Amino acid sequence: MNHPLFKERSFREACQSVVGPCNGYTYQERWEQETPDFARAILKHVHEDAPRILDYGCGVGRLAKEVILQHPRATVVGVDESPVQLQHARDYVDDSRFRACFPHESEGPFDLIYCVYVLQHIPALDLRGAIARIHHRLKPGGTLIYCSSDTRMSVRWDSAS
Repeated sequence: MNHPLFKERSFREACQSVVGPCNGYTYQERWEQETPDFARAILKHVHEDAPRILDYGCGVGRLAKEVILQHPRATVVGVDESPVQLQHARDYVDDSRFRACFPHESEGPFDLIYCVYVLQHIPALDLRGAIARIHHRLKPGGTLIYCSSDTRMSVRWDSAS
């Protein structure tokens, strides 16, 4: 599934396609503040010393890069259906602990899988297969983190939780 929405001409366009302005926050505010907050929230669920993590729908690699920065022993495999996004992710993350590939090319098991603002882009007819791919790559007892919405919503980092 090579979605026509994800054929940006530049890295900046690709970033803005996945992290646009929302709820009064600018693209830049979301990139700089929401990204590390998402990574911290994801990593709270890691219990292994050197976890193997799958970023399902990695886009340009914004979360994968931050997860790697925050956890020095984590390895992340980022999967996406867009060859353009995968190349952006490879270039942006640029770390030996990161691999970008198509979903059918990833091999489990993974200790943790996260899927942030992705499944709403998958056509209903393909959703069952995507969920099955996620499930079959998760290690027994592993953790799946799913975050989605019908409309883009940014994480509130200014409220107590």
